[in-house]
Amino acid sequence: MGVWHVAPVPMGRIIRYHTHTHTHHTHTHTRHTHIHTHAQIAGRVGDSPIPGSGCYVDSEVGGAAATGDGDIMMRFAPSLQAVLYMKQGMSVLEACNKSIQSIFQKFSTFSGGMVCVGKGGEHAGVAVNMQFSYSYMAGNMDQVLVVPVA
Repeated sequence: MGVWHVAPVPMGRIIRYHTHTHTHHTHTHTRHTHIHTHAQIAGRVGDSPIPGSGCYVDSEVGGAAATGDGDIMMRFAPSLQAVLYMKQGMSVLEACNKSIQSIFQKFSTFSGGMVCVGKGGEHAGVAVNMQFSYSYMAGNMDQVLVVPVA
């Protein structure tokens, strides 16, 4: 099926998320990295190591990666929620939107974004109170596609 690389990169922040969904031989995994900013509290555990918060992948459905206010995101596990919504039949855009909106309904000052990638390679990103871009490349593409999300 190919290799998909999705990386939400928030504008103006030193945070990187890399979700690599590999479907060769039905293996799927995700890798999620987080670079701390100067404003974070020493010893703080962010949303990156919390399963389903920063990123989540199910080889039968696809994957999702989130960025933004990790202290709020880890309470909702939006990446897990998005993948579960896709498993229930929602499109990648609907799943992204519903996951982020569920947080925004409780915290109107929340800023965050999400990228979802379906098993078939379909992808979408949503953001609330922020802008970011994600890059996408499928096995049949010659170049990386950078997708802005506002």
